[in-house]
Amino acid sequence: MIKPQRLQPGDTVALITPAFQAMPWKVRFAKERLEAQGLHVSIPSTLLNREGYFAGTVEEKVAELHDAFANPDVKAIMAVRGGFGSARLLKHLDYDLIAANPKIILGYSDITALLLAIYTQTGLCTFHGPTAGYPLPDFSKYYLHDVLFEGQAVVYENPHKAPRDDLISTVFRPYTITPGVVRGRLLGGNLTVLSSLLGSPFVPKEWEDVILFIEDVHEESYSIERMLCHLDLAGILPAVKGVILGSFSDCHNRAFQSLDVDTILENNIAALGVPAYSNAMIGHQEEIFTLPIGAQVELDASRCTFRLLEPAVI
Repeated sequence: MIKPQRLQPGDTVALITPAFQAMPWKVRFAKERLEAQGLHVSIPSTLLNREGYFAGTVEEKVAELHDAFANPDVKAIMAVRGGFGSARLLKHLDYDLIAANPKIILGYSDITALLLAIYTQTGLCTFHGPTAGYPLPDFSKYYLHDVLFEGQAVVYENPHKAPRDDLISTVFRPYTITPGVVRGRLLGGNLTVLSSLLGSPFVPKEWEDVILFIEDVHEESYSIERMLCHLDLAGILPAVKGVILGSFSDCHNRAFQSLDVDTILENNIAALGVPAYSNAMIGHQEEIFTLPIGAQVELDASRCTFRLLEPAVI
């Protein structure tokens, strides 16, 4: 695995919009948010372009990414938002250029396509974490800073929050599906995007030494079950050593009389018999982990935590 250089105050971060178009106010807030962390911000001329619901043509978005990797002044690349469209770029990217200029690339949701493709094609550790166009509360900032700036081998653990009308923690409360402790490579991302890339050269072929993490948003319960079946038939689920389930925001059973999403997830993952837990801080919410794709981790599903076994940056 190739590790990128860590971030330092004064470094330049390039913003990208590889998928849906970003509104000008979101880009402005993204710039200010990064500057508040002591970083400089590079905004490409094509960032606010539009082609239908995309943020420009494939050629424009590929050039945007290539320019960011090739520019020696840019130390990290951060997506403003996700949406849909990152997969359009994958077969057009110059992976030799990216491998020769390793640097942090960060995002989640649809950005999963870029993160997995770049890791698979180059061995560069990529980062599933906050996008620049959305709020960065203290919890998210803590993990982003300790992983990308400090290079710490952090422990990932949900916050302990009790709502005002209760005495116990019920907000973001994780639960064990199958207890146990296991080590492996951390791989995963958005379930829909991962499922759509199977069979392409842009996802790893080997999953035997993997701790899988997945999350999703706005999907029907039957779609979640169908995608888990896809991962099973593709040989991924039977191979992995452990599973971390993030949030599945606004995923409901609207169309059919069926099991709820949580039960579908638990039944499918429990059947694997590997250490697993649910409701980790991964997904479409403001408070999220920054996860290095390809790094070695130790999962303790009994405690609903996992930890890096090595720094993800140098």
